[in-house]
Amino acid sequence: NLAIFYITIDDKQVSVVDPDTRLNTITNAAKAHSYGVELQLQAKPITGLDVYASFGYNQSKFEDFISTSWNSSYTDVVSENMEGNYLQYAPVYTYNAGVQYRSASGFMGRIDLFGTGKFYGDAANKAEQEAYQLVNVRLGYEGKKWEAYLWSKNLFDQEYLTWLSPSGSNLWALDGPPRTIGVTVSYRF
Repeated sequence: NLAIFYITIDDKQVSVVDPDTRLNTITNAAKAHSYGVELQLQAKPITGLDVYASFGYNQSKFEDFISTSWNSSYTDVVSENMEGNYLQYAPVYTYNAGVQYRSASGFMGRIDLFGTGKFYGDAANKAEQEAYQLVNVRLGYEGKKWEAYLWSKNLFDQEYLTWLSPSGSNLWALDGPPRTIGVTVSYRF
């Protein structure tokens, strides 16, 4: 599958966090655009084996956005031109790939790789999350009435942020989930 896209946005809504109250507010940017390509491949080279991969390239930027805020002493309003800055949480690239095998006897295994390029948590592009990759695995058995899996998400315990916002010289952020290992057993009546 291949998708090519170009999107223009008028009155783009932008999420802004007030540095003092930590309250989230919405403001309007005059114009923004997004264009790119997404490619998805899937194959079944032999019985029981699935191989898949996808890649996305994206350029999402403000075209016309003058942001206003109070200065540090709250005595004057400061304007900042955001034209050309990347939209929040819009990495330039993302990708994933994986392999899954299911045997006729019921045993199965799967490994997935997910990656993303750097992205910004604010319109000023000051709060940056570097590129990162995650690996997930699953091993198990699938019977007619029951299933059992041993799995791990974020197998290599990659540290990353899912949300970030600057506040003066500080950075407010939420960590991505650490390595998680579990067992899932289910039975169908």
